[in-house]
Amino acid sequence: MELKRNLAATAITLMIIALLILAGPAKAIDVSLTTQNIDVSTDAEKDFTADITINSGEFLPILYTNITFDDGTNQITCKIDKEDNVSGCDFLSVKSRSTDNLYLGQDYGYGYGYNSNNSLGYHDFGYGYGYGNGDKGILDQSDSGTITYILTINSSKMPGSFMGNTIDISAKVYGGTDENYNYFKGTSNFQVNSTPVNTAIDPSIQTNISYNGIELEIPAGSLPGDATTLTMHQVKASGNPSSSTLKILGKTYSFDIDSATKAFSGPIRITFTYTDDELNLAGITDENDILPSFYTDPDWEQLTVISRDLENNKITFETTHFTEFTLLADTSTSTSGTSSTGGGDSTLFSSVSNAAEEISEKIVPEFKYPSCKTNNDCNQGEECKYIFDEYYRKCVKADIKETANVDISNNAEPIQGIGAPSNSITGFAIVPEAIKKNPIAAFIVGIIALTSVTGAYLFLRKRE
Repeated sequence: MELKRNLAATAITLMIIALLILAGPAKAIDVSLTTQNIDVSTDAEKDFTADITINSGEFLPILYTNITFDDGTNQITCKIDKEDNVSGCDFLSVKSRSTDNLYLGQDYGYGYGYNSNNSLGYHDFGYGYGYGNGDKGILDQSDSGTITYILTINSSKMPGSFMGNTIDISAKVYGGTDENYNYFKGTSNFQVNSTPVNTAIDPSIQTNISYNGIELEIPAGSLPGDATTLTMHQVKASGNPSSSTLKILGKTYSFDIDSATKAFSGPIRITFTYTDDELNLAGITDENDILPSFYTDPDWEQLTVISRDLENNKITFETTHFTEFTLLADTSTSTSGTSSTGGGDSTLFSSVSNAAEEISEKIVPEFKYPSCKTNNDCNQGEECKYIFDEYYRKCVKADIKETANVDISNNAEPIQGIGAPSNSITGFAIVPEAIKKNPIAAFIVGIIALTSVTGAYLFLRKRE
């Protein structure tokens, strides 16, 4: 009986060791973000820091870094390539990149035993249960080296949906090759607000005022004679349009004057500027579908457009009173996009098993079922579920979950350092990834485990 227990314990131990080997090495990169709150009235620009700490002995080329901003309704992903160029958003730029205790080569990153450097950083796949160390990376014997990005946010180009919200921000650093990659992630958040700005005015003379990307042209004599101060600031919209085909595009501004009457003697002109990011979020492809509007509780009323400058994303209108003003997007004539910006390639899956493996590796970011924007895009009787990655939103049929025991949640993310979605795939997520990384080691471990279990079974049968 004691022998049976020992053999069973040995078999279980070997299986655990095999799984640990297949799981791969520990995390090699730490990503941290340092952010600050933004007041758009006083902060034309705001810097934040992304520190990428590369642990001792690690090296693998960094492909790119994705910075994703989430305001609770929309997601925008800004992609930073190895040359520090930013794509996917208008409001973010790289101010500087510096290194500490790292070889100043073309690439930085982590390495899981890759052994030869070329223009990409490696070409031979020499996974060895430990960490590789090439001729780039940590300079001395200290614990780590660091790449530090100083990133700048232009507050006037931020999407209007950021106003009054806490913005969740994540940095995902991708390393490896286009065919075999992983990422490491850091997160933070910041708040966006606006303090009122007071400007002295003289109603008897023409006044031109600029504020946070908007322009006011106030003709002489148009405002009440007792007005001395104009107050303006960017605000969170008081409400959404009642029409389902209209949505707020960009920013909302509130204006007021310190006059007892508030009544205008003539119209004034206001010019709003919008961004390409805001067009994408609203799903607008034709800028003639943008409508200036003012708020009168409980809805928005449209104003007449005086001029459109499509090249510079500007629209001018007139008003004879002050309140909240914004731009509305008429989506009834536009092809609506998703509320997540970015880009990526897609490949069809041939089986549910492949789907589970590809989700875990995040190499082929598409399912065999068609993409959808809403539940209505699925066939009748099917349930659509949204999943997010660093690029875009997709949907999958509910029967994938039931067939493959795959639980896809709205914000499923791969486990850092492994690549499998947290709590999203049951039973077979890590093994395919490890087998792909090291088929020989996986084969040997499999033989050892199979031999041990088979031997234990035959021995016990013989004893019985």
